[in-house]
Amino acid sequence: MLGKIEAKIKEIKKKQNPKAVGVAAFFVFGLVTLLMMNSINIYGREKQENMDTNNRNMYEIITSVNNIDVLVTKVKITKTSEYNLPVLSKIMSEASRAKDNLSALPINQSALNNVSKFFTQVISFTETLIAKEANLNEKDYNNIDKIGDVADKLNETLSDIYTRLTEGKIKWNEVEKVASEELTKDKSELNLEGVNNIASVLEDYEGLIYDGAFSEHIVSNKAKNLLDKDVTVEQAVEKVKECVINLGRKEKYEIKDVKYNGEINGNIPLYDFNVKCIRNSNEKEKIEVDVQITKQEGKLLLILSNRDIKEKKLNIEECKQIGDEYLKALGLKNFDPTYYLEANNMVTINYAAVQDGVLLYPDLIKVKVAMDNGDICSVECSGYIYNHEIREGLTPLITEMEAISKINKDIEIKNIRIAVIPKESKEEVLTYEIKGKIDNHDVLIYINANNGKEENVLLILETPGGILTM
Repeated sequence: MLGKIEAKIKEIKKKQNPKAVGVAAFFVFGLVTLLMMNSINIYGREKQENMDTNNRNMYEIITSVNNIDVLVTKVKITKTSEYNLPVLSKIMSEASRAKDNLSALPINQSALNNVSKFFTQVISFTETLIAKEANLNEKDYNNIDKIGDVADKLNETLSDIYTRLTEGKIKWNEVEKVASEELTKDKSELNLEGVNNIASVLEDYEGLIYDGAFSEHIVSNKAKNLLDKDVTVEQAVEKVKECVINLGRKEKYEIKDVKYNGEINGNIPLYDFNVKCIRNSNEKEKIEVDVQITKQEGKLLLILSNRDIKEKKLNIEECKQIGDEYLKALGLKNFDPTYYLEANNMVTINYAAVQDGVLLYPDLIKVKVAMDNGDICSVECSGYIYNHEIREGLTPLITEMEAISKINKDIEIKNIRIAVIPKESKEEVLTYEIKGKIDNHDVLIYINANNGKEENVLLILETPGGILTM
């Protein structure tokens, strides 16, 4: 039988053109290879997309847990129902968002049961507090305190898992095992109303904090600090030169070329420029700077430099002084540095305008200083351009002692000053800014200087990167 089959194969081979068979085989092999490569590429893209989605969901959970921790601390500080009501609503919203993102993770949900239960019970608990209009008793505050403890521990473990994922130390198909071990190893009987057997689970997540009190808040839709008087492009060029020459701390920049890129139309019409310059002592060091000048009055709005800072020689206080000197060189006086953020060998400092000793938080200018030689790397004046004007009514109607009587008596007061702050309603309010400490938390409490109402509470976070607020 086998002999007949072999004879038949030999007969077929004799009838085929060997060259044609080779070409056909090569074609088939190439086609199969292409199909396989395409399948691999599709699989790789899908795998990467899934990984990106999972990482994003984990990051969102960490953000929500961190926010819950901060918001809980605010509730503990204020003890004012009017302020606590919206804060409790935010806690409930963050817990709901975290629970949704948790359910989307590719992990057996039994491994996450305690964490999911925590979010569910936080939602239930805050709903109860909101229902009684945030009139909290001592038991409520004790429960709030325990929620904060759990959120802090949960934050620590989740952040550790997320870091190992992003550094490639573990893969998503290994997360379920890690989560099962670490999210269930230290359960706590918290005896909360509707909260029990909560798993311990991350630490302060530095990437989630903001860079200064009211630093992103622009109050008005129209620029208050601009007169309805346009300047020409030629006049704007002179302002550009003034701003760029003074960017160098030890020696002024030499401008080689100013290129006008055209007009930018927006809330504030702008002239846009690109400037090429060098340092007088080193013509090989070419520096490129982008500058935007307002069409009305020709004021500086934005400077961005392309310098690469490779080392750090200056400290924060020296950089603050350098930033202040630069603003004065441009005729911008009476500014106090408030908060700062250090990154990539540069420090960004928020300067708030001061009028009659009153700090004007809406009137911010941000200055970024290079920590190698003190050059100014960027300047952003949006807050000042939009909001600065001479304020009336900067005399408080209540005394410092009356303002202090409105805050939690357990707060150790360190400093108090008068400040104008912006509100989400786009109004401004005159306040006493009370800096204090409670439960190892540095805090800022803003009491309305006219009626004693608690307007805002911020936590001060001292990180390796700077002094920040939430």
